[in-house]
Amino acid sequence: MIQSKNQRKKYFNGKENGISNLVEQSMKSEFGHLIPLIIISFVSIYLIAIGAIKLAVFSLLINLIGNLYPIILQRHHRMRIQSIRKRQQPNLVNRK
Repeated sequence: MIQSKNQRKKYFNGKENGISNLVEQSMKSEFGHLIPLIIISFVSIYLIAIGAIKLAVFSLLINLIGNLYPIILQRHHRMRIQSIRKRQQPNLVNRK
């Protein structure tokens, strides 16, 4: 997908306060994938209960790829941002 410059700036504007915004946006994105993950998981369980095993497995696989992977990815990004912030802390103290 091609994103516009304005859409990219919504997440990170290249400044220090942009990192906090990036963390906030990643939490929102994670939550946006969590709700469908839960709903589609319940639908998959229901499909198994009524005997539509192939459809249940297919929907579960699509759900894992389309919702679980982005959740893990957002958490990984926040973990990396946290390690960057820890490395920057001594630099910020020395500047003052």
